[in-house]
Amino acid sequence: MDPVLFWLFILLIALIPGFLATWLGVGGCFLRIPMLMYLLNLDIKKSYFINQAVIAVTTIPGVVEHYKKKHVFPKGMIIAGLSAALGVALGAYVVAKYLPKNILKIIFGLACIFIGFYVAYKIQTKVN
Repeated sequence: MDPVLFWLFILLIALIPGFLATWLGVGGCFLRIPMLMYLLNLDIKKSYFINQAVIAVTTIPGVVEHYKKKHVFPKGMIIAGLSAALGVALGAYVVAKYLPKNILKIIFGLACIFIGFYVAYKIQTKVN
């Protein structure tokens, strides 16, 4: 792949999900993972890994800022953080070791569709 195109794709993969995640109040993985797969031709497991690494790094400034402003319940943060870390480690282990790539793609796609329908339904019920 042309190096200029590669770095342009890297920029887009970071910029677009980052912007939309902030703007829409959602995580960027629903965009970042497919962009990594189709723009950089990575398999879904590598895309998941990169997405998790990006989340780990980009979450730190938000945590620090909210902690400074005392928006955090420290005991709850510790329990939730450790529980989430355990869940992520367990999930990553299962995905990496046992889940075939094609099944993972199907699960990811269905989860995105389900969440989209759920959000649309919730919006519709609040409008009526």
